[in-house]
Amino acid sequence: MSFFKERTTPTQNVAFLSLMAAVNALLAVLLAFAPLSDLFVVLVLPLVSAMVGLLCQKQYLPIYVIAAIGVSLATSAYNMQATFFYVIPAILSGTLYGFLYHSKQPLPYLILYTALLELGMMALSILIIKGIYENDIIAFFLHVLGLTNHPYIHDIVPAFLLTYALAQTAISHFVIQGFFSRFHLEEKSNEKLLLSYPIGAICAVVLALSFIVYSPATSYFFLVLALYLTAFSSLLFVTKFAWWVYLVLGVMELLSLYGFASLYSLVPADGGLVLLSFFLFSLDTATLLGRLLLLKKKKERID
Repeated sequence: MSFFKERTTPTQNVAFLSLMAAVNALLAVLLAFAPLSDLFVVLVLPLVSAMVGLLCQKQYLPIYVIAAIGVSLATSAYNMQATFFYVIPAILSGTLYGFLYHSKQPLPYLILYTALLELGMMALSILIIKGIYENDIIAFFLHVLGLTNHPYIHDIVPAFLLTYALAQTAISHFVIQGFFSRFHLEEKSNEKLLLSYPIGAICAVVLALSFIVYSPATSYFFLVLALYLTAFSSLLFVTKFAWWVYLVLGVMELLSLYGFASLYSLVPADGGLVLLSFFLFSLDTATLLGRLLLLKKKKERID
């Protein structure tokens, strides 16, 4: 379809980004007038901006961001809370997704960087909404879900927001991959890049355990990050490793079970589940060990 071809001329770029800015404004109005439309709109919003990042030339992206945010704020001036919380983060994260896509970022980091930007913008929007409207949007959602009186609910709010941002970005990615066959990321075979998945997950586990006593909310945030990176790290474990690597994994998982059972009563009541990261640490360590051995064998064959 000609609609999904890359824009090469200034006229084509300006026309397309103007159309997408108008679509963002329409969705902002829909959010304000039809609150039940949230689920549909939040899935579509990043796709709109992602298509701009994919189809328009890079130099036009700042113009799109400014125009889309400006038009969305203007059309929802009577109540901009939804625009601040949903629309603006989606515009920025969707545009970044398209930009990073063209820079050939590997899938795990394409989704992660985009989600982190969206998370940062959501956190900023929460502060803006609270400052302008004196409305705590997190407290509002907790009230709607009937979780206001849960003693430890605020400990998982940052982790939940990160999970939401990762899920929304992943859905946008797979929709684009599924419906637009011309947009497919090239497979990366760089072994050092693959090693960054278990290494990143191990670092996230260490950070999660480091904050377990002083800041459970921070611990759960890093636990979600560790889970995300471990999901990609575990895909590397399907490679056939030496038999003793699997033995190491089994022993470490048993030690993780013992550590979880022994330490659970010693950590704060709201941080006990962070100890599940022991199991992630075991899997990532075994995966890293196995991949390093394969890398060593490849070098020996080359030499």
